[in-house]
Formats: sequence, C-alpha cells, structure tokens
Amino acid sequence: MRRAKAAAARRECRRRQFEAMTEEERKVKHREEAIAQKKYRQRKLESMTEEQRRAYRSAIAETQRMRRHLRMENMTEEELKAHRASAAAAQRQKRQLQRQQMTEEELQMHRSIEAALRRSRRQAGTKRELGTHRKAAAIARREIQQCHIEEGIDDEQIEQYVIAETAVRQELREFRRESSKDEQQPAVIEGETSPEDLMVQLLMEQRTK
Repeated sequence: MRRAKAAAARRECRRRQFEAMTEEERKVKHREEAIAQKKYRQRKLESMTEEQRRAYRSAIAETQRMRRHLRMENMTEEELKAHRASAAAAQRQKRQLQRQQMTEEELQMHRSIEAALRRSRRQAGTKRELGTHRKAAAIARREIQQCHIEEGIDDEQIEQYVIAETAVRQELREFRRESSKDEQQPAVIEGETSPEDLMVQLLMEQRTK
C-alpha cells in the first residue's frame, strides 16, 4: 500500500514538472528519454541470443505500429495529410543521413539494391507483384543496415538476394491463402519459427553463401 502511494506521488510530481515546462524544454526531455530508451534497448539486445533479438525487435516494431495506428485514428483529414507529408520528409532526411554515413562499399551495396528494385518494378506485371518487390527490397535494406556489409558481393548476387526473399513471401502468401480455405490460420506458438522469421533467416543465409 505504501509503495503504491509513493509511486502515485512520484507520478504526480513528474506530471506537474512536465506541465511547468516550456515547449522547448519538453522537446529536450523527449529527446533525452528517447536516447536513454535507445541505449537501454541496445544493452538488452547485446545480452540476447539471435532468436531473442528477432522476437524483441518484432515486438518493438508491432508496438510502434500500434501507437501510430491509434494516433492516426484520432486525426482529421487535414492532420493526416500533414502527418504523412511530415513522415515522408523525415524519411527522405533519414535516407540522406544514412547515405552520408555509409562507407564507399556500403554506398555501392545500397545503390545496387536500388537498381535491383528498379529492375523488379519494370518486370512486375501487377500491383500485388510490385508491392511484394517493394517489401522485399525494404527488408533487404533493413538487414543490410543491421548487419556488417560483406565485401565482394556483386550486382548479380544482390539481385538474387532480393528475388529469393520475394519468392519466399509469395510462397508464404499462397500457403496462407490455401490454409484459410480449410481453417483459420493458427497463431505462432512461442518457440516456433514465424513466417517473418523464416524470411529473415533466408536473407541471412543468402548473405553468407
């Protein structure tokens, strides 16, 4: 009981302190909290196994998607447009910063993936295929950003890298479609490999071959 009261008192104190801050002070506080949270996640990831890291990153990503979805549900049409424009600008700035921080080898790898994606777009005959290629390229880019870039990977290998991941997604989609005809797709049980993890594993195998 005493602990609950003490915790409630601390929360109330923090709330009053936050309300007394200026807008600029709040922004600084949010940035500091974000940096602290990032450092905490990094320390936590370093103590995990590879399977635990994948599950943890998946949970974080799902939480972030849910928060964005809830925020967007309460927005007006004008707010949605402004939010999307701001998000697009932030993404452009982020990509620009990432390119500036890349080594020459990483930059060459990045350009090769973009070229492979453009070729896939030209070959895509339907919107569904185009969306699949986009998702494949996005996953490939994320994996390359998270892992050390290996030397000696040429354009042909990168294109195969993207195509292989695309094929897995198509197979998974077909499997889900066929399974849904007979019964509802069961949830992934703890300890089993989810379709998303399977795709990541394939990507890693393609990179290390």
